[in-house]
Amino acid sequence: MQIPAFLLKQMYRQGSLANHAEGFRFEVHNHMMSATIVGIDAIAVGGELAPLEGLEFSALGEVRGGHAISEQAPVPFAKGVTVSVSVRGEPLAEGTHHLTFKVRTGEFGPIHLDVTDTL
Repeated sequence: MQIPAFLLKQMYRQGSLANHAEGFRFEVHNHMMSATIVGIDAIAVGGELAPLEGLEFSALGEVRGGHAISEQAPVPFAKGVTVSVSVRGEPLAEGTHHLTFKVRTGEFGPIHLDVTDTL
């Protein structure tokens, strides 16, 4: 079952893009239905890929590295949960940024989210 792009865009928490001491972060909120994330294919800002080793996903008090998410070690993404995605690297410049977020789910297959946010 493929989820329409307009519904996926609603999962991104607009205005959540922010710099922190070691890079930047943003939030994704699951307002639709529970799913299981079984892989991270890509996270990019302005077309520049973030290395999986530099990603952290935080939800419900649990923190997981992007490289540690797999079919053998999936991450539940329940309805109503907000996930904070932290990207280690250079902080972003002020202005508008295009974010691409590609993950694989057990229930829906690949999910591709393209959004724009301003810092």
